[in-house]
Amino acid sequence: MAEIVDLIEKELSEDFLSIIQAFRCTYKIDEHNISTDIEDFLKNDAYELQQSHMTVTKLFFNSDKQFVGYYTLFNDTVPKIGKDKLKKEHWDLPKSEKFYPAVRLHYIGVDDKYRDQDIGYTMLMSAIDTCYTISTISGCVFMSVQALKNSVGFYENYNFIRLSSGKYLQNMVLKLEDISDTE
Repeated sequence: MAEIVDLIEKELSEDFLSIIQAFRCTYKIDEHNISTDIEDFLKNDAYELQQSHMTVTKLFFNSDKQFVGYYTLFNDTVPKIGKDKLKKEHWDLPKSEKFYPAVRLHYIGVDDKYRDQDIGYTMLMSAIDTCYTISTISGCVFMSVQALKNSVGFYENYNFIRLSSGKYLQNMVLKLEDISDTE
């Protein structure tokens, strides 16, 4: 099991715009394609969306004050879940609802230089903690994520459940009242 790494967490602000330009985060979509979507979002969209109060981005720095990664959250909903899935997961939720409130982990990325150091795990635990706090204030049922196919196992390790699948992404959720099992 991964271990929490000592990281410094800061909210994205104008002060960090030059620092994030050095961020490199590539990932394999399939055997033929590499993507920089996680990197591009941080550099091109995250600050504007945060200024518009549509997302919140948290930056993480190691003990040497090197920028190592980030995540972005926004409000979301999870479409109605079928009664069979609710029963299978032992989720006691109203079956009449058309959607359930959630917080989406929009992006999470670790700089290529700092991979395999439990930074992703540490950032995910921070995001889960933030989502749990939100759920106690505003009534939020799930933390949602659209996981890359090659990241599904990472999220499953922390009790995220698969809901539906697209070509490259897997919709997954973590029921926030069940998070004591993720740490």
